Amino acid sequence: TLPKVKEIWDKAFCECKNLEIIDASHAEQIRTYAFYGCSSLKQISLPNVIGIGRYSFGGCSLFEQISLENMLSCIDIVSDGC
Repeated sequence: TLPKVKEIWDKAFCECKNLEIIDASHAEQIRTYAFYGCSSLKQISLPNVIGIGRYSFGGCSLFEQISLENMLSCIDIVSDGC
């Protein structure tokens, strides 16, 4: 679980190979390449996210589940190896 952050910035978790599950309940924005290359990431909960930047989940080859309840805008969320 991430602390009460509103934004996850560019490349914040880029190439974190051991990251498997993320609960970012308070985040509203996911920036460009935020989780790019997190090859072990399987599940992410983003219930309050309203925007996701380009290639945020690129290279997340084990991705199984994403929870997006309030999504308003999304650019290339599923790309480059997802």
